[in-house]
Amino acid sequence: MSEPIPTLHLTAVITRDADWYVARCLEVEAVSQGETVEESLANLRDVVEVYLEISGPPGHPRRIVLVRSQAPPEQPARAATRSP
Repeated sequence: MSEPIPTLHLTAVITRDADWYVARCLEVEAVSQGETVEESLANLRDVVEVYLEISGPPGHPRRIVLVRSQAPPEQPARAATRSP
């Protein structure tokens, strides 16, 4: 049997800024944007993957799951990281 792929669960807060959705990861200093919520999350996942390749420990998880947190327009909410 093969070993399961390591997974890292992180929290993303999405806010609206004019015509863009801004996605911010609470556990890693990473921010991205997109024209839709889905695009901003996909872009954030790419940013986090590159960040972990550069500054993370060797053998970092190959799969990253971003758990979306609800935030009011004025101020991002603080949310706990979810684990499987």
